[in-house]
This record gives sequence, C-alpha cells and structure tokens, in this order.
Amino acid sequence: VEYDIILQPGHYGRKTGKVGTSGELVSERALVAYVVGAAARQLGKQNVNVLVVSADQYSTGLRAKVFLAVHADGSESKCKTGPSLAYEASSSPHAMHAIGWGLAQAMGYVYKDFMRDNFTANEANYYMFGKVKAGTMKGLLEVGELTCAKMEEQLVLNADAIAENLARALAFVVGK
Repeated sequence: VEYDIILQPGHYGRKTGKVGTSGELVSERALVAYVVGAAARQLGKQNVNVLVVSADQYSTGLRAKVFLAVHADGSESKCKTGPSLAYEASSSPHAMHAIGWGLAQAMGYVYKDFMRDNFTANEANYYMFGKVKAGTMKGLLEVGELTCAKMEEQLVLNADAIAENLARALAFVVGK
C-alpha cells in the first residue's frame, strides 16, 4: 500500500531512549499527538490516505508521497530555539516550506523566527527517513520550543490552528 501521507508524532509511543521534552503545560508527545491526530482526521475527510505511526512501532516497507514527523523542541537555555524545518537532501524543500508557511500562519511566526533549515546536528538524517520510501518529501517539523513559556502557551492555544494549517499544506503538497 502506498499512502498519500505518513505522519509521525515525535517520540509518541516511545518507551525507552529519548522520550521528548516537556514544558510547564504539556509534554511534547501529548502536544504533537494532538496536532497530528487532528490533522489526520481533517485529511481523512478530504479523502487523503493517511497513516499515523508511532516512534518505534510501525510496519516495514512503508511508502507514501510524503512523510512528516512533527516535534516540539526543548532547550537547556530557555527561549533559544524555535520553529524549524528539516528534510532529507533529496526531498522537495518547496514542499517543506509550504508546511512551514502553514505553521507560520497559525502561530503568527515570520520566517526570521525559524531556525535555519536542518539546524540540529544530523537532523537531515532523521532515523525515520531511512525507514520510509517517500517520493515527494521526507520532513521533520519542529513547531516551536516547549521550554520557552510564552511559546509553549501559544503552541497550546493554537494547536487546532496548527493542525488545520498543517492539513491544508499537506493536502496541497500531495495535490488533493
């Protein structure tokens, strides 16, 4: 089966290893699971074939037009990171920037608020990129920094708008 889109909420379902970050209001796993779930439901209503996979339990041989992992960042030095886009070198940066634009519109970000693309060490080689065959794009979206109280509050308040815009951008990228 080839899906239109495979989504992975960052660290969701992970029992060992890196389990994500937390802010004062919400954990990364809870926030991104909510956003991904809401986006997947909206895409399903538009007849987009979506599969949501956990961090560690998924089928082998996954294929899609688009793979996207959604994460929220954390930092020892609070308020030093922010939203960012990462993608495999062979992916379409234009597709990933359409997704970034959707996040920016939901949060009131401008691109100067974003960290440079693939800013985290080895982010362009995210482990799931090697597990999924995706023709158009393999990407990772960091929605913002949970360890920054102001940004965390905005992420929680705008979770529905983030999901809606994420779904719109993904539907655009897959041509639906």
